[in-house]
Amino acid sequence: MKPFVSLLCFVACASCAVVDHDVTNQPVAANLSGKCFVTQQTLYLVNTRELSISDGAGACPHGDSALFGLFKCGFKLNGTVPAGTEIIVTKVTDEAMGESGRCWNVQGRFKDARLSPSEIDIPSCNFHSFSKSWLNNWIPTVTYQTGEKLEFTSDAVRPCDSSSAP
Repeated sequence: MKPFVSLLCFVACASCAVVDHDVTNQPVAANLSGKCFVTQQTLYLVNTRELSISDGAGACPHGDSALFGLFKCGFKLNGTVPAGTEIIVTKVTDEAMGESGRCWNVQGRFKDARLSPSEIDIPSCNFHSFSKSWLNNWIPTVTYQTGEKLEFTSDAVRPCDSSSAP
């Protein structure tokens, strides 16, 4: 019976590494969830729905311009997001990244649904974002250890004025 219990414990623990955890309504995401943020510079909407900062920082090397870097790395440009655009954070997930560990995934929507009617990915995980993470910490285990709440530290966005909240 002991080997069966050990196997069951191993399977239960291993499955934790591949399960995503929605933390949208948890205290760790309180500074982001449901909050409005306004873009401070022109951003790119790349691939299917990912925001990217204009300097092209991220996983791919770039040439003379960020736009060149996007095309060189195989990213599809779906449009630009002008400075002053309001974004509402809709979901925060502690996402399993397989053998790489875990990572935060932050999603939002434009307050003006005409820009993109679907959810957008806000740079939060250095494993799969073109841009560097906009978060104070992109690794969940470190965030939990320090007890900090997630917040954006990128100059790309700042909190909306209270008059422009959702």
